[in-house]
Amino acid sequence: MDLQDFVKKYVWDDEKTPYFRSVKRLTRKQANNELYVYACFLILIFLAGELVAISRWTNGGETAAVLIAVYSSAIIFGALSMWRGKSLWGAWLCLTAPVTAFVNFYFDGLQAELETIDKYFLIIFCLLWLRYAVRVLSIVRNYGNMPQGKPIE
Repeated sequence: MDLQDFVKKYVWDDEKTPYFRSVKRLTRKQANNELYVYACFLILIFLAGELVAISRWTNGGETAAVLIAVYSSAIIFGALSMWRGKSLWGAWLCLTAPVTAFVNFYFDGLQAELETIDKYFLIIFCLLWLRYAVRVLSIVRNYGNMPQGKPIE
């Protein structure tokens, strides 16, 4: 097995990982796979954030932590409805996640004593995440027009 076959088999599969394919060329199965992976990413990140916020609220009584927990719950339910029901409102809600993360990094992380490279990494990560969230919104918008079968070449 050469490197190209290995990558095609385990890392890059046109059916399961169509991330560089335009939204207009996706099938419903590819869109479902992509929405599933993005929903899992959001659920894991915001479930951890919710648990931390609840811990901060119960241990220190921080009232802002309640708002963070409520927002995290909203993102989790939005991600589930976006993935399972192809809900447009869920996709719009999930679009706010990278913006909120950037605001959090700006007021908490970027003001801390981080190295310059770390600050740039966080900014670039949030911008790439925002770009991908816009792609996911486009997938949900166009889901009804996507073909069931093989991708359009």
